Amino acid sequence: MTQKSGYTRRNNLLEKLEERRSRMKSETEPLQALFAQCVEKQDTPQDEHVYLIGALPIVAGTFDKFDIEYIVDLIIPKTGPNARIGNGGLFKAMAIQIPATGFSSLSKTAEFLTKVDTNVVLGPGVMPEDINRHALSRFLDAVADYGPMRFFHQVAAHIMSNLGKKVTAVHLDSTSVHFHGSPNENEEGNIAITFGYSRDGHPELPQIIVLGLADHETGLPVSFKG
Repeated sequence: MTQKSGYTRRNNLLEKLEERRSRMKSETEPLQALFAQCVEKQDTPQDEHVYLIGALPIVAGTFDKFDIEYIVDLIIPKTGPNARIGNGGLFKAMAIQIPATGFSSLSKTAEFLTKVDTNVVLGPGVMPEDINRHALSRFLDAVADYGPMRFFHQVAAHIMSNLGKKVTAVHLDSTSVHFHGSPNENEEGNIAITFGYSRDGHPELPQIIVLGLADHETGLPVSFKG
């Protein structure tokens, strides 16, 4: 009985591993297809280009899988005859840069995209020059007007809905981020704390406290406040 029970457990484990392998294959096939498109060479040598890939297929594939570009365009639509790329596409363009180089400036984002096949990643007809610092600045201004927290919450809720998950428990954490410049003036009588313990090694500069909540089951961030 013990030997038979051992065989049963082993077979059950093998079945679960096979199910997981099949599920992973179906989930990664779209990313592999996008990767193949990004590195595909042209027919003639003079048209060949080398593009920086890095984590680009994973980030771009995540945007496509969860329709993040669509929900951003729905929340903050971009109108006008010259709107070749919407706000969702601009958001995607900024997101694919972060794992590759980290964010330094809007001009650097535009420069980074000159090394990316924007036709594949951001849509046919989209050129790197369409995503300049002026377009990115207007997008960030639109997010500021809409409300950054409200924007974040709606995108996070959209992703959780696509996953078919409900948030029932969360993990809370906070950190501090320094900034250059002067803090906002506080009304008279309020306590003003402009300096404090710095978790990124700059106690001489003003700090912003950042608070985040992550879903317990999926680990995805669901709330963010600075």
